[in-house]
Amino acid sequence: MTIPREPIFEDKDRFCPLCECLIPVGSHECGRCGMPIPSAKKVMKEAPKSGKIQTREGLPTLRFRYTYLIKSDTKDLPFDLVLDCVREGTRGLCITRVFPDIVKRRFGDVDIPVVWLSSTASDECIRPRDLEKLSLIIEKFILIAPSVVLLDGIDYLITNNGFKSVLRLVQILSDYVSVHYSILLITVPPGVMDENDLVLLKTEMDEII
Repeated sequence: MTIPREPIFEDKDRFCPLCECLIPVGSHECGRCGMPIPSAKKVMKEAPKSGKIQTREGLPTLRFRYTYLIKSDTKDLPFDLVLDCVREGTRGLCITRVFPDIVKRRFGDVDIPVVWLSSTASDECIRPRDLEKLSLIIEKFILIAPSVVLLDGIDYLITNNGFKSVLRLVQILSDYVSVHYSILLITVPPGVMDENDLVLLKTEMDEII
């Protein structure tokens, strides 16, 4: 596995991946929506270089450039994995159907941006039918430095867009994390997907949890 080179990113004016507001040099969060935007150099310096992240005892080890399918009927596991990755120095992004305040309370004092999959009009939301915007947000986020991205609510996206459109999105995101040395976690609660669709989705995964 290729190990990342020395930091190649420069700290400069950037645009928030969520609301596209300009974020000037020296700012560490978006002034409009509040998404944390840490220093690119700081993140690259702290990012794990071993090719994997050793999470706490009882949780699976995660590898960079991998896409994982998490089949679980509990919400705890995927959020615990993201939390452990961030504590180890990797940037984290959660895209979820769970209301953001609930997720942020779960993370405690660890600052992890949370984007809500919802049709509600809000700067913190992505509408379920806007798959292109969802893809761009993730791409812009992981371009800054190695990251872990949780996509929690794929069944909600399928309900609103159809399976084929969502499968194409997963294929695009899998390529993103491979190229940009990141990790993608996708959750599927048991029994919510057609078995044939689930088989096709599994073919795009590097590992099943």
